[in-house]
Amino acid sequence: MATRRKKKQKLHAIKSKQTKLAAKSTHQSNKDLLKETYALVIVFLGIFLLVALVNSYQNVTNNPMGITGEGVASSLLGYFGLPSFLIPFLAFLGAFTTWNFNSKKSKSFENLRLAPLMLGIIFFALSCSTIAALISNSGGEVGSGIANFLDNYLSWFGALLFSFFSALISFILATRVST
Repeated sequence: MATRRKKKQKLHAIKSKQTKLAAKSTHQSNKDLLKETYALVIVFLGIFLLVALVNSYQNVTNNPMGITGEGVASSLLGYFGLPSFLIPFLAFLGAFTTWNFNSKKSKSFENLRLAPLMLGIIFFALSCSTIAALISNSGGEVGSGIANFLDNYLSWFGALLFSFFSALISFILATRVST
């Protein structure tokens, strides 16, 4: 009778472990789905922006991304200049790192947030626009404004150095790729 009880207890323990493993794998797959969803949204935005920028830069009359794409691309090119083309590629790199994020190294996927990615992309664009304005006057209105401000306080070389390291830091923030 005691051996029968022990067998039932062992069987119950095995079933309990199997249930916990099944629940854990379902939770893991939900994290993977969330991760893939974030990456696909970022890829979509990157492709949308790249197509809009290329067509706006070439002065195509009917932008394939519609008036929204034309407005966004015109604004980015006007404010940031040619470094606007780096934004979609940085978004692709951010999506790649999001997709390949190893959740086993971290306690949860929730540690991977979109805010650092977006802030990194924005500050990367600002830094590259400033560098372009300092070097060749092709940084757009925002880049020229920041370049003039930094030039007044840091001189040309100090502004260039500051902008370079700002771009490097924001690149790391956006892509989670170590230099």
